[in-house]
Amino acid sequence: MSSDIYNSVEQSQNLTLSVDDVIRHDDDDDEVQSSPTKIICDTNDNSVVRSILEFLPDEILLDIISYLKPYDIYHSLYNLNNRFNSIINDFQLTLHLDISYISKYEFDYCLSSILPLPSVLLRLHSLHISNDETYGAIALFIRQYPHLNIPSLRSLSLTDATITQIKFLFQRLSIELEHISIVTNRTIDMNDKRQLCQLLLKHKALRSCRLSLCDGVDC
Repeated sequence: MSSDIYNSVEQSQNLTLSVDDVIRHDDDDDEVQSSPTKIICDTNDNSVVRSILEFLPDEILLDIISYLKPYDIYHSLYNLNNRFNSIINDFQLTLHLDISYISKYEFDYCLSSILPLPSVLLRLHSLHISNDETYGAIALFIRQYPHLNIPSLRSLSLTDATITQIKFLFQRLSIELEHISIVTNRTIDMNDKRQLCQLLLKHKALRSCRLSLCDGVDC
């Protein structure tokens, strides 16, 4: 028995994890303040890392999760247990989904496993979709969610979208947008630009708007 314990200790690589090394107490400080309280875990044992997370209070966990991308939150932590689900679904946790520069696997996961969740749609504040990195990404998004409504959405960024896709998403996603960014190298004629401006004027809460459009001359 003692030999087994000794071998287990020898095989493990200790990681010193400080809660205060993860949470910044003073936003004005450039350096993270460390706590003398240390937690020792085996980096090769996922169950031990999970146990450390479960040891933390809800407020600390919520603060940590708020720094993660939605993909990392739901792919790694969702459905581990009821407590994690409750924290992830907390309405204090606002979500910012950027599905522009990610792998095809991550893109498909976001569309199939994250966006269908009602709790996500009620807390999703910003969305960035791009055809630049994943070819046809915006078309796939529209095809899968033609009637998608995101009432909490406040910021929308589109990269390399067609004018048809831009108008469709503007009419479907939210009328409470505060920030809009459209960057495209596709040619957009003056008539389409006028229609786009009319759509923008419908967003009464709009605070900032970035338009980088191509007129076929200086693209």
